[in-house]
Amino acid sequence: MSDNRFPKTNRLVSESDFSRVYEKGLRLDGGRFVFYLLESQSTTPRIGIVTPKYLGNATKRNRIKRIIRENFRKNKEIFEGFDFIVRPKEDAGNLSNVELGDRFLSDFRASKKVVKNGD
Repeated sequence: MSDNRFPKTNRLVSESDFSRVYEKGLRLDGGRFVFYLLESQSTTPRIGIVTPKYLGNATKRNRIKRIIRENFRKNKEIFEGFDFIVRPKEDAGNLSNVELGDRFLSDFRASKKVVKNGD
């Protein structure tokens, strides 16, 4: 059951966490998402989700956050070794739930390759 949780250890929660990733991390445009990736010494991945108001009302923004969190939680091994912030682009809200989750994962994988290869 604990596998289905989203504990604080997997979240960027403080302003200093966000600032550190914004300042020291690499900004990458992943297609439907913008990622700020910072390699971490910890194997426990941490995510911060930013959903600006241009994505729509609170219901739409919360739907996007829910889908991102769920895909992060179910695929933690992909994100190991990173602290990162994800910001969906305006057109991300037009995707279905499945498409949004799939694009999040594929865009992250592409961004991760750039960081690992040093391009």
